[in-house]
Amino acid sequence: VRDLRTTTDTMVPLAAEGSGLGITDIHMGGRTLLWALRSSTATRVVTFDLDTHATRVVAQGVVIESPATDGTVVVWAARDDLSGSCVVRGRTLGGGAEGGLGAEFEVGRPATWPTSLAVGGEWATWAFDDGTWSYLDVVKFPR
Repeated sequence: VRDLRTTTDTMVPLAAEGSGLGITDIHMGGRTLLWALRSSTATRVVTFDLDTHATRVVAQGVVIESPATDGTVVVWAARDDLSGSCVVRGRTLGGGAEGGLGAEFEVGRPATWPTSLAVGGEWATWAFDDGTWSYLDVVKFPR
């Protein structure tokens, strides 16, 4: 990561050679970089703070898709352990007891797996397709 204000470079370890991990879903929100590390058995959603250089695992699970961030909140789609259906979950960055992370919360339950997610302020949106139509669902975070 190159900080253009100070012209310094920061190396961010993503995945070691031969680790079997693939990097997907790279996003920027504010001064936060987000990516997903996928293996054949699990996915981890990781953030990197450009100011503090802190790297945090925000979410991990067997099935996680389409993570997104606005720099203050991270959202992702995951398989619900009980029903097997899709649930969109979120977590705030900064504060909280878990290494600067807030508690996980449920954002909503899409009709089917979203093809993409976005987050901004207190709102999240996801796109999904039922085979005939494409939809966009917008929800306000439950508080």
